[in-house]
Amino acid sequence: MRDMTGLITAIAALVFLLITSISAAEECECIIITHPDFVGECKILADWKNNTGISTRVADTTWINNNFEGFDGDDLQAKIKNFIYYSHDRDDIMYVILAGDVDRVPARYAYVDDSNQGDGRYVPCDLYYADVIFRDGMGTRSHWDMNGDGLYGAMGPDLAVNDTPDMRPDVSIGRLPASSKAELNTLIDKIVRYEINAYNPGWVKKTTLVADDGCLNNSEYLKDQTEQYFADWGVPQSDIQKLYGASCTAENIQDAINEGRRFVNYAGHGGLKKWSCSGYANADAASLTNDQQFPLYL
Repeated sequence: MRDMTGLITAIAALVFLLITSISAAEECECIIITHPDFVGECKILADWKNNTGISTRVADTTWINNNFEGFDGDDLQAKIKNFIYYSHDRDDIMYVILAGDVDRVPARYAYVDDSNQGDGRYVPCDLYYADVIFRDGMGTRSHWDMNGDGLYGAMGPDLAVNDTPDMRPDVSIGRLPASSKAELNTLIDKIVRYEINAYNPGWVKKTTLVADDGCLNNSEYLKDQTEQYFADWGVPQSDIQKLYGASCTAENIQDAINEGRRFVNYAGHGGLKKWSCSGYANADAASLTNDQQFPLYL
């Protein structure tokens, strides 16, 4: 009888834990996906998010690999995407943080059918993880390898080999590209400091729009569209600085960022080492003195 009583007590406790876990999962807004080595650091970030009103939990890639099947493949990337789909469908998550560079949390390399092969035909694309539902009104899963040829996200002139992915994110996704605990701690520290300083009424209201008119044929159109987007978001024109044409110089860009900007938007031709026409380069970014006033680059 004692054994039965103990069993009933244990079952009751298990049911309680399951109900509690399900309830907690349903309240989750953000998931941090990381390598097992980074779980401790990510729990610090999750605690910060939970304490600031964004319910967050951590899942590591080993657990995902052992508990989920792939949908459009059978590798870890496909399993991570399926886990995100499950979390979005069941728990209605809105945010996903990939905590780790591609050597820690792998990226899906999408196939680009481009005649200019200087950078190769495969590009890392975290949009793959965010695009989980095909927007046909039927709740269909978004499949990035529809024809099963192993080329993900193929969208070229030959419709017969296209995968026709949705290409629109269903969750907001970002990556903390850290390969070591030290790098990850630095990024987490930046996030916390930014969110604390973001309540400063000064610099966080300011935006700089940069357009290289001479280097991209449609940059003038893009800058006008961007201005309209910011107006639609309620950003006063008085808080927007426009560096277009002759005013689009490396010195002006550097001065603006050093002053403090919440958003910096760039329309133009870029490269690995600089924004083309303005001449704003990696060396300029490395010598910024904007302290903890970190802008969001769009």
